Amino acid sequence: MSDSQIRPGLKLGAYPQQQESELTEFEQAVHRLLQRVKTRLKRRIYSQKFIVRQVNRYQQSLQECTEEELTRAISELRENLQHHHLKRDLIIRSFAVIREVAGRTLGKRHFDVQLFGGWIMINGMLAEMDTGEGKTLTTTLPACTAALAGIPVHVITANDYLAARDAETMAPLYERLGLTASAVVDGMETDVRHKNYAANIVHTTNKQITFDYLRDRLVMGNNTNFFSAQYQQIQRQRQADKNAALLLPGLCFALVDEADSVLIDEARTPLIITKKVNSDSDTSFYSDALYLASKLVDKQDYIVDTKQRLIEFTPLGEKSLAQLGDAMNSSWHHKRKREATVKQALAANLFYKLNRQYVINQSKVQIIDES
Repeated sequence: MSDSQIRPGLKLGAYPQQQESELTEFEQAVHRLLQRVKTRLKRRIYSQKFIVRQVNRYQQSLQECTEEELTRAISELRENLQHHHLKRDLIIRSFAVIREVAGRTLGKRHFDVQLFGGWIMINGMLAEMDTGEGKTLTTTLPACTAALAGIPVHVITANDYLAARDAETMAPLYERLGLTASAVVDGMETDVRHKNYAANIVHTTNKQITFDYLRDRLVMGNNTNFFSAQYQQIQRQRQADKNAALLLPGLCFALVDEADSVLIDEARTPLIITKKVNSDSDTSFYSDALYLASKLVDKQDYIVDTKQRLIEFTPLGEKSLAQLGDAMNSSWHHKRKREATVKQALAANLFYKLNRQYVINQSKVQIIDES
């Protein structure tokens, strides 16, 4: 490029770069926004480094403590957390205590990068850690801190083996802190699940906890408002019939390993639970839904998003469906119920293929985990 070809306002260097005066108003606005973001990130990083320094400083005072003195420190910390909740200074003290206890019981003290990761997680953010940086040990910081504050904690891992292994590996740390821990894995009987979910920290998988949540919803039936849920939780430990008791103490605080896989990839596979109902009309009702779905025309009456597995009716489709429904029995006269049911029928036909998305096993439909 010759000098005559260089635009006024461009600087020569590694690559041509516009001066700020040459930016459009929109580009200048974006530039200012990026500067603000950079400033906030620097402040946040400084704040987190400050947190790590504070944890290190407080933990040094614990290294000379006897076991009896450490027990008193744990008890005092627990009382303060339960009365004042997850305040910054208490989280710092908690991380220091957990780090010291981990060193004594597991022979492992958290590195600074693990303190950094634990701080990010307990503040509700995602922490990306490389293989070998000790995600399992890092998780103990927010998990134990929340549990000491009296919050039921679920540590959600990729599979049953890891859930059982982590619960066993970290058991000495949990016990020294006065916490109970357990694992909930596939194949457990209802009474064992009920007992294990009562622990302060529960290691499990996303599928186990989701299905147990759905089982609790079946127990609650239509009484899912806030006060009914609270009442059910109060009655949870008093139920003589464990099959009629809620399994979960609530969904209060969760730490998710492999969050991108669990919350994005695996979330695409629906988790479905069924129960027996005494109704002879179901078969004909669903047959009617399939009949109505067959009368609608793709791209005219409905739009399909195959990637997201979503179906939306067009105004013409809603009108056509209403006309078809009016000619049938009263079950199809309610707009919301009619459209929701026909969407399910369309989804069953369009998105779920035998031996790809589901199989028939012993006369039962089983959804295939595509992940």
